[in-house]
Amino acid sequence: MFIDAHTHYTTAPLQLQAYRARQIIEQARPPRAKIQVS
Repeated sequence: MFIDAHTHYTTAPLQLQAYRARQIIEQARPPRAKIQVS
């Protein structure tokens, strides 16, 4: 019995890395204050 278990090393496109970086930065920002109308 032969089991072929190999993987391929791939990298994400630079555009995807930039998009993910923007998402992470947005999560790190403090939340916006809620608007209260009186």
